[in-house]
Amino acid sequence: MRFFTPLSPKESEQKVVLDSRICGLGSCFAQTIGDRLNYYKWPTTINPFGVVFHPLAIESLLDRAVNERFFAKEDLYQSGDLFHALAVNASFAHHSSAALIRALNDQLLILRAGLVSATHILLTFGTAYCFRLKTTGQAVGNCHKLPQALFEKELLSVEQINNSMARTLSLIRAINPKAQVILTVSPVRHLKDGMVENNLSKSQLLTAVHQVVGQWPQALYFPAYELMMDVLRDYRFYKADMIHPSEEAQDFIWEHFCNTVVDPQMQPLLQEIATIQQGLAHRPIHPERAAHQDFKVKLEERIAKLQERHPHIKF
Repeated sequence: MRFFTPLSPKESEQKVVLDSRICGLGSCFAQTIGDRLNYYKWPTTINPFGVVFHPLAIESLLDRAVNERFFAKEDLYQSGDLFHALAVNASFAHHSSAALIRALNDQLLILRAGLVSATHILLTFGTAYCFRLKTTGQAVGNCHKLPQALFEKELLSVEQINNSMARTLSLIRAINPKAQVILTVSPVRHLKDGMVENNLSKSQLLTAVHQVVGQWPQALYFPAYELMMDVLRDYRFYKADMIHPSEEAQDFIWEHFCNTVVDPQMQPLLQEIATIQQGLAHRPIHPERAAHQDFKVKLEERIAKLQERHPHIKF
């Protein structure tokens, strides 16, 4: 007897292997996958400008990185004694415009380097809604908790999203034509927009993503959204906010991500890294006991042996 409908994502022809490097941009789900990749010691560049949710915001940041369009004072928005960079996450705000510009351009260089060196680029789209600054018409990455009256909310059409994703893939191909691009629609629900509106938004994204994947051979769709909504299908797989996937759901999606993208020959090494990570995370009640000291010595020996085989892995 089966209690859920299985889903087998299309496998990537370009697998993640030991020396792969991953760059990721988009919603907090990109960060979730990035954290798992970091846990297993792959070099990653994930959301250097913080989470961004809609296609135009992702395209804008990639355009800046690829074409080296560095931030300047005219790219900032001043409200009271704070300067904001509306193109990026709300965490980028500062009392000094010069300090903020330096921080932004440092992150821009990090993103560019990550894009150039990446074997795999993960783009996760969270919503088809965007906000535009009324005075300029600029589609912002984040409203930075500024007054709502400054912005106009817009639902991007499938055509707008398709065109933006196509431009994004063109930018990636210009800087790194060999990279595998993995496109996902975030399983995180944007209920602030409304239940009906969230479903409309996700449907716009899904339609555009599948159109783009059909046109670009280097692009692969990973069905994170469908795994959450159509396979798990239960509120017990959400955190208490009923918006974000629970740890169990994240584990489930990660397992499918590995089966889809990661070379199966990596599994013994991943298990070895996981065992070491669990050991490092262990917090004993009585750390002074001989048994724990012996445990520490054996763990250090295990790390040393692993690093003899793979010197680039650091704990």
